[in-house]
Amino acid sequence: MQTPTTFEQNKLKFMGLQIFLAMLLVAGATIYVNKNPVSTIFKAGNQEKEVTLTYASEVISGAAGDTISITPFIGFTQKVPGYISLTFSYDPQKLTFLSADDSHTDQSYEVLIPPEDAEGTDNLREILITYAIKDLDTLPQNPSLEISTLTFTVINDMQTQVSVNNQKSQVVFIDESEAEIKSNPISINPNTSITQSSEPTVLPTIQISGEAEPIDPPPGLDPIEPIEPEM
Repeated sequence: MQTPTTFEQNKLKFMGLQIFLAMLLVAGATIYVNKNPVSTIFKAGNQEKEVTLTYASEVISGAAGDTISITPFIGFTQKVPGYISLTFSYDPQKLTFLSADDSHTDQSYEVLIPPEDAEGTDNLREILITYAIKDLDTLPQNPSLEISTLTFTVINDMQTQVSVNNQKSQVVFIDESEAEIKSNPISINPNTSITQSSEPTVLPTIQISGEAEPIDPPPGLDPIEPIEPEM
């Protein structure tokens, strides 16, 4: 058996080093991907997958017995929503759902399921609204879609919220990809303003009748002569 030459020995060592370095690169890449998911690495493209739910007013004030209205808007960037199903949650001990008005809903969409007060618990009830685009040839021109206005009655003077349950909501774009819904709750604060009367405050008028009697001066002082009015 021939003994390997020095060149052959160095060649084998070099090949072994290359294999070892290749294994390190693969291991390092695996650790990086596990710690940095693809969704994070390509974060710049996430915005087109999002829809944002906003309101005409983020904070509403209302006292017990008042009627308040909430108008939501669906905002998108590049992809157009084709199917919208939203579940709104509220506290039935603080609000009573009255109705929903879809007369101002974007004309490119139709209501598949009219807003209805779904079943819930004593502390939480839900309202489900579902829309679909009418025609792919007629897409919405405004990137902020107005949807049904929800009307409630305030039960008591306590702060509360109306929010979207993302776990029970879904928005699908017209390319059939699902959107990520981003939303914040809308706050209903008690109306603590004091109503002031428009009538001016009238102070009582004190009238003095008769002639004033002279007052005797203290001892040691001369009496003050009354001043006769000039004619």
